[in-house]
Amino acid sequence: MKLKFILFILLIFNLNIYSQDMGRINVNSNPSGASFTFNGSNNVYTTPYSLRFSKSQTYKITFSKSGYVSKTISYRGGSGDINVKLERVQKKSDQNPGQEDMVRVNINSDPAGASFTMKGSNNAYKTPLSMRFSRSLTYSLTFSKPGYVSKTISYRGGSGDIFVSLDQAKQQKSNPKKNNKNPVNKQKPDNTKRVIKISSNPNGAAFVIAGNPSVNFTPASMTFTKNKTYHITFTMPGYLPKTIVYKGGSGNISVKLDKQPRLKH
Repeated sequence: MKLKFILFILLIFNLNIYSQDMGRINVNSNPSGASFTFNGSNNVYTTPYSLRFSKSQTYKITFSKSGYVSKTISYRGGSGDINVKLERVQKKSDQNPGQEDMVRVNINSDPAGASFTMKGSNNAYKTPLSMRFSRSLTYSLTFSKPGYVSKTISYRGGSGDIFVSLDQAKQQKSNPKKNNKNPVNKQKPDNTKRVIKISSNPNGAAFVIAGNPSVNFTPASMTFTKNKTYHITFTMPGYLPKTIVYKGGSGNISVKLDKQPRLKH
């Protein structure tokens, strides 16, 4: 009887020590619903969860969730609740963010079959063509074709398809007599045409001339007939369209576009 009493006292004492050594801990994760195991145990738990840990032990806890990178932490029992943040598995599109920024653009010219290059690239292309451009970049494209005047445009990626009209080069009459100071067939200058520089603030605006379906982009150089009146409309995403009346030969064209007002909610 005395032995049973002593054993009972020891059991109560051990249970008291065990109870003092154990602490209940809340285990959470971001996002919730993560599975976790600790110290190589086969038991699998799911956050959020509440467990008892020994204050005298250190635990290795591994968290995992589909679509997220697994994470293992070292935890000293009784050091507070556990909160773990899991990182998403990096997708291919995240590794190459530029791909989501790309947009396909159709490039045409009048006449077709013009060669063009982009500044900073050694590659040469020919119209018509479809290419991918980054919405976050501005490109400088130079178009050329035998018998036509080369043209360079500035293009903001994603601002629409590209259509460039090339002007025919003026043909010079050959002089069969060499060293003739007064050639008989000397070509008279055409005083009715003027090459005019067209720019906008900001650059990269699309513009069309009334009666001409071609779409061009600033900055550009175009030929105008002297004293002829033109109606030119400039557009650009995020800015108000603007139409000007221009008299051919009256000087270069520079247009300032106003930003579209934001709608108040």
